[in-house]
Amino acid sequence: MGSYIFKLKRVPEPVISIGNKDNTNFYLTKDELLNNGELKLSMDLPFDFNFEILSYNFSYYKKNGDLIEMKVVGSKFSDELLTVIKNMDLGGKIIIDNIWVKSMGRERPISKIVINIVDKK
Repeated sequence: MGSYIFKLKRVPEPVISIGNKDNTNFYLTKDELLNNGELKLSMDLPFDFNFEILSYNFSYYKKNGDLIEMKVVGSKFSDELLTVIKNMDLGGKIIIDNIWVKSMGRERPISKIVINIVDKK
């Protein structure tokens, strides 16, 4: 019997999507955010590989300039986050960072995203 050399590579970082959009810079209406209400992960791999969102920080600026940061557990937007989104003005920005995901028993952080609130297209 011969021997084989295997090269193992790290699984690439999953891509965050909201509804049918995925990117690191999102331009979404309030309705798109409210109707989808959660972060999802996708990967372009030739085999099944599942990631789970464990937690993330949801940050935004209030009208007076104060930065508000909220810790979220899981992938779904809480009622509190949905209320914040409903009350945001056009041009508002949401920063989602410190995103932790889990797969195959291992936890790791992934890249942040920025959501820009825009008018209906």
